[in-house]
Amino acid sequence: MTTPSTLPLLPPLTPMGVCKGAVCITAMALTATVGSVFMIGPILPLMAIRPRLFRWVADWMMNLWLLLPVALMELFMGVTIMTSGDTLQSDEGSIILMNHRTRLDWFFFWAVLHRQSTLRTEKIL
Repeated sequence: MTTPSTLPLLPPLTPMGVCKGAVCITAMALTATVGSVFMIGPILPLMAIRPRLFRWVADWMMNLWLLLPVALMELFMGVTIMTSGDTLQSDEGSIILMNHRTRLDWFFFWAVLHRQSTLRTEKIL
């Protein structure tokens, strides 16, 4: 029988880590709110005039916002994401099943999409 490891599963929380986490959450909440009002608001008339153009511009803006959590995780928080298996091809369809081991798995998946494919074509069912 194996003995359990004496190493902790997660590193202990530090005041700097808590501050970084608070900055990340605040940045994402503020940019989501401000972006919805000041970026999507001005293009709302396009929805009635040219729906396809509205959808393209809105998807492009959403793609830009989805890069923020990826950048905050990798650059600010120092998270490294390693993937294995087949790479995603942006020119072909893929179905990705996630088992939600954490509530943050979408953030990690956005990082994979950013590296291997494109964030614009993600559809969540």
